[in-house]
This record gives sequence, C-alpha cells and structure tokens, in this order.
Amino acid sequence: MGDESFERDDKENKEEIINESSIERPEILGEVKEVIPEISQVVKVESPLEGSESRGDRISGESELMKLRKEKLSKLFSNRGGWIVGILLFIIASVSFRIRTLNMDKLKDVTTNDWTLGPDLDPFLFLRWAKEIVENGSLAVMDPMRYVPLGYNTAGEAQLLSYLIVWFYKLLNFLPSFITQMLPGNPAEITVTYAAILFPAFMFVLTIIAFFFLTKEIFKDSFKDEIYPNAIGVVAALFLSVLPTILPRTIAGIPEKESAGFLFIFLSFYFLIKSFKGKNYRSNILQGIFAGISTAALGLIWGGVTFVFMIAGGSMFILFMLGGYNKQRLVSNLVWVLTFVPLSMMFSTRYNIVTYLTSTSTSLIFVTLLLSSLSIFVYPKMKDKKFIGYFRERWNFPKELIVLIYVLAMVLVLVLVFLGPSFISTQFSQTYSQLVSPLTTTRFIRTVAENSQPFFVSNWKGTFGPQLNNIPVFFWMFMFGSVALFYGMFPRMHKKHRIILAGTYFLFMIGLIFSRYAPGSVYNGTSGESLALYFGSGVLFLVYSFFIYYTYNKKGEGEKLRLEFPIILVFMMFFVSILAARGGVRFIMVLVPPTSILVSYFIVSNVRNFLEAKNDSWKMFFT
Repeated sequence: MGDESFERDDKENKEEIINESSIERPEILGEVKEVIPEISQVVKVESPLEGSESRGDRISGESELMKLRKEKLSKLFSNRGGWIVGILLFIIASVSFRIRTLNMDKLKDVTTNDWTLGPDLDPFLFLRWAKEIVENGSLAVMDPMRYVPLGYNTAGEAQLLSYLIVWFYKLLNFLPSFITQMLPGNPAEITVTYAAILFPAFMFVLTIIAFFFLTKEIFKDSFKDEIYPNAIGVVAALFLSVLPTILPRTIAGIPEKESAGFLFIFLSFYFLIKSFKGKNYRSNILQGIFAGISTAALGLIWGGVTFVFMIAGGSMFILFMLGGYNKQRLVSNLVWVLTFVPLSMMFSTRYNIVTYLTSTSTSLIFVTLLLSSLSIFVYPKMKDKKFIGYFRERWNFPKELIVLIYVLAMVLVLVLVFLGPSFISTQFSQTYSQLVSPLTTTRFIRTVAENSQPFFVSNWKGTFGPQLNNIPVFFWMFMFGSVALFYGMFPRMHKKHRIILAGTYFLFMIGLIFSRYAPGSVYNGTSGESLALYFGSGVLFLVYSFFIYYTYNKKGEGEKLRLEFPIILVFMMFFVSILAARGGVRFIMVLVPPTSILVSYFIVSNVRNFLEAKNDSWKMFFT
C-alpha cells in the first residue's frame, strides 16, 4: 500500500493530506499477492482475449481476471467474517462476564443473608452515595460523614460513578422477571447493593466491545483486507478479558472507578481517531464532540483521565512536529478541548481553567493548539522575515520546528523575567524526582503497598506470563511486537536508518523496564548503573530521533517521516503506560490494553506472513 504523502504549497500556504497511508510493508508484513493460482482451479473461466492478442496481453488479461475473482471471494468471506467476528466477540464478552461473576455466591453476609460488597474501601462510599441518590433523587452538596464536623463538598469527588450505579439499578428493575431470575446469584429482588455488585462485570462487557472497535480502527487503514484489523481486534479483546492484572478492578463486588473508567478511555481514543481521520469538517466536529464528552465523563469518574490527556497530547504534538497538522485536524483538537473543559468544570470542582493550562498532564494539548495555530495562520505571513528566513533558508528547518524554537524562546524569556532562574531549576528537580520515584513523595503514600515501585523479577515477570523455561512469553511478545510495529512505521525511510532507529527504540524500552530489575541487583532503580541505563537509553533514542528528523528535513525529505495518528497513539499509550507501571504497582494494569494491542498485532501479522508465503502448497493447505 502507498504511504501517507503530504503536498505542501508554500505559495498558497495550504496543506493537503492524502490519506493513502499504511504501515503494511513488504519488510514487515510481506508482499500482498495479486494472483492466487489455486483460484483458477476452483473457478475455470477462459479469457476472451486468448488467441487474439499477444502473450503479454493475454497474461495481463488473466491477471486482471484473477484479481477480480479474488476480490469477489474476499468480499464474500468478509461478509461472512462480520458474523464470525460478532459471534467471537459475543463469546469473549460472555466468558469474561462469567469469570467476573463466579464469586457472586460469596458476596452475601452470613449474618444477614443479604448482599455485601467485596473487601475494598472506596466502593462502600460510592454505594452509600448511590443509595442516597435513589432515596432523595440527587446527591447532597455536603457529605456530613466525611471530614466531621465540617463535612465534604461532594463536587470534589467523582460523583458520576454513583449515578452510573443508580442508572444501572434502574435498568435492572426495568427488566422482565424471567430475565431477572437468570442474573448471577439468582437475586430475590434487585437492590441498590446488588446493582453495585454486578456493575463492574457489566461495564467490562461494554469495555471489551469498545476496545475491539478502538483496536480495529487503529489498524483499519493498515491492511487491504478487513479481516486482519478484525482479527487483531478480536485477539486484543481476548487478551484484555483474560489477563489477570485488570481482573481485581473489574470483578463483581468491587465497583471501583476503573471498572467504568477504562470504557471511557477507549471511547475517548476511538472518537479522537475518528475525528482526526474525518474527511470533512462536519465529521471532525461531530466526532470531536463525542471524544470530548467521553473525556469529560472519564474525568468525572476517575483521575485516570490524566492518561488520556498525556497520551492524546503527546500524540498530537508528535503529529504536529512531523507535519501532520492541517486546518481540519486543528478543528478536531479544538472541538475536543472546548467540549471536555467546560463539561468537566460544570460538574466538578476538581477542574478549572488555571489547572488545565498549568498542569503538566494537559500542557502538551494546549501547546500543540498554540503551535499548530501559529504554523497555519501566522507563519505564512511571517516566513519571509529575516529572523525566520535564517532557519528556513540556511538550515532548511521545517516550519513546525521554527515555530517551536521561537515559542520556546519567548516562554523562556517570560519565565526568567517574571519567575526567575530558580523556577527553571525547581522544575528540572521535580521532573527528575517524578521520573525516578514518582509515587514516593510523602510518608503516607510510601506506606501503601500498591504505590511501591515494581521490579521486573518480582512484578513484571509474573504478571506478563506464562513462563517457559523461566522466560515470560507475553512480555517478550509485546516487546518484539512494539519493535516490529515501530520498524514498520517508517516504510519510506532508508533501511539503515530504520534499523538503527528501531534498535535505539528497543534499547530505550529495555532501559525503562530493566533499570529496576531486582532489589538486590546492580540495577535496583537507584544505583548509578540503573540511572545511567534509564536516562542513557532515553537520551540515545531522543538524540538519534532528532538526528533523523533534522537530516531528512534538511534534504527536503521530511515527507518520508510522516506517520498516522492512530499508530502514534498506540506508541504513546505504550510509553506512558510503561512510565506509569514503572512508578507504582497499582499502575501495571494500565499496561494491559496497549500490550494486548501490540501482541495481537504481532500474532496476526506473523500469521498473515505465513499464509502468504511464497510456497503455494503451504498457502493452499492453510487457506
């Protein structure tokens, strides 16, 4: 398939993105065959050109005929494949629901023979609030049972989770009695407590469906045949449903924030991708609004909205720096922000405009908005100025880098004038502390077991099994899958550069994870060797990445670095999740979605290569 090419006209200051891109390349996925010889044995049709034209024309006519037959058969199997995918997804969701409700019989108080929640503290607060909403129609402004005697402003907590439990409770009561009797635990009546118990398992079913469509949308334009994105989506949904790390937060009896939060994370990313891939402004705006609503809902449920901010903001910034922004994508970005910011501020005191503008988690979103606006509307009017022409004519810098340089320079001057040099040193110190020990800032946090920093031997290795000969199979599958996908992202780059860049990326991933190998090891996360591996691998990757960026743009070959927004998003999910998991045991669960996607891609792409091998006998056997 063709690469995503960008035609940039400096005279008219326009950018057009021709979306014919793909990460599907012969180097990674294998050459797609246009003719399958076996089809001619199944459907024997004689070409009307035979005997009347030259041998070359006859071969060309037969090739076109074979191609037509293949397209018809592919369409036939794609239609059937839709039913197969639906059935497989239904089975995965049903099994997942069954697994997460096997403990229902254990969730009864032996003294009262009534339903009770599992052993987790926060869900009891959400249940108490849900009962109050059912009784009074809404939640009180002040909760007198917290911070006695002053009380607690409920707008400062995630209220939406309790309301979701109430809406689920009303849904269950709306069901006919014969369906209610088939619910897990055979409830005599539907109570608010029972609804809260069943809520996580039900929400996870919706989460699996959303995750399937997100994964499919990510790879939708990467393959000619729809069966492969469908297959990757199904396999990824299977991994998400069975990996044990995420189970404690989505099991019946534990209505935690994550049980509903993951659903809105996937919905936010799905609609963002749809918005950025929109063919017209109407699609950009509509999908951007849906993305903003999903993000706002997530923020009103779980602080995990930070992951969406960091992943989406980082992806948008990279897309901009690689020349992937135009007016439509700027509109998508703007509509998303203008939707989630006021919605979240309207229903919670957690969020305000100052927090959004100054927070490190959201800063890249607004920085990208500023940079892209300057690049599209201001740069064309200023490009002939001497202070811009110096970088453009002598160094051949792309306009994105020129805009970034001047914005950073202005920000630096403002900081030095109004905040002083100490502000910069403080920011560097805090950033270093967050990267090395992000969750060990207070004594209270350090005493919580789930906030302890994980080691590879004691946490990662056992979590991402199974282990064969003491080797964690799933771990290495997602590592190699990420390298394979990273290598395939730049099909137009010179092979030598692709290999070196993929190699530095692999070393970067190794440094992030293995710099905290074991407590008694040299690489214990705090030793000089650990920090050298941790920061050294990152610096090496960033330096070589900038070298590639500078070299290709200086030669006028910047279009060879163009990337698809969905693929950038996958890698940002992976990178941010690794940083989070490295910071605390509780965040290892956020690694499950991106690793499920990477392993599924690794499996399906290799199966595809095998099925399309040159040996026709193997191909005929497996088809």
